Amino acid sequence: MLGFGALLLFEPTFGIWHAPEFFEPGRYLGLTGDPWRFLQGMLVPWILTGAPIGAVCPRLTASGTRDVLEEDYVRTAIASGTSGYDIPLLEGLALWAAALVVVLSMASDLVVVTLDPRTPLD
Repeated sequence: MLGFGALLLFEPTFGIWHAPEFFEPGRYLGLTGDPWRFLQGMLVPWILTGAPIGAVCPRLTASGTRDVLEEDYVRTAIASGTSGYDIPLLEGLALWAAALVVVLSMASDLVVVTLDPRTPLD
């Protein structure tokens, strides 16, 4: 449903707002053909696929954070002088660090494929 709504809004021939760079089905090329066109062609499907997950993740994170704030090690940290407001900040920092590791890992894989053409893409 989300994809159909995006198509009705942005498709160049009948959409309300035209976004021709991202909604031209005839312009798609594979990653090895033209990386920029590949990214343009895949951006909308990636966003539409990730939107439901992106809506659920903050809810689960907030729920898990509230549950963890009742754990013994958090009470011990607060008793030793750590502010109660610092705990969610530290957990958020750990989450961002994990996301950064994933992004850097993907970037390094792309660099290896680019620099070494013998690397298989499958």
